[in-house]
Amino acid sequence: MSVLEIRELINRAINLERKHNYFLNYLEQSPRPCSGSVQIGDTDDPSRLVSFVMTYTRHAPELIQKLVDSAIRQGLETYVDPVVCLIAALFELDRKDVDSSHQLLLVVSSAYLTHRFVEELNDRVFSESGQKLITGDFTDANLLIHEILGDSYANRLETMITQVSQEFHSENKRYTEDMLSALNTSRTSTN
Repeated sequence: MSVLEIRELINRAINLERKHNYFLNYLEQSPRPCSGSVQIGDTDDPSRLVSFVMTYTRHAPELIQKLVDSAIRQGLETYVDPVVCLIAALFELDRKDVDSSHQLLLVVSSAYLTHRFVEELNDRVFSESGQKLITGDFTDANLLIHEILGDSYANRLETMITQVSQEFHSENKRYTEDMLSALNTSRTSTN
């Protein structure tokens, strides 16, 4: 699934939400009070939270594109491509059998996974090389989405992120060594 297709999928889910207020109704029926660690104004207002969720979700395709562009500039495409493919697969899950009332929840879940996988990859690259693939800190936004999704569901997503990240890096033992070599090559070629 391309970045454009992901963007279109997100826009369809957002349009469904605007038309039917499924996610808004969900938040009103089972409010998820924010702990206070992250605030976006009046977090007791479910419509404000829905607006935040839409903005956060719309950011996912832009984040994917920034990651790809940065990887190309730094010569790290082969190391970033598997993560991008995984992210695309998350959005591509068969949604035909899913009730339309759950469409925004599905895309925000995929957007959350996108932000978190990119954050994990960025942290790994930074810890190994001192250089980030992309700039930006999504911690507060991710924490708020975690709270909106609810601890039980968000923790299951976090477990998935941890497992996939560990498997990805343990299966590719030369990943770090090769990535550092590519980063050093890109640095010396730009100097």
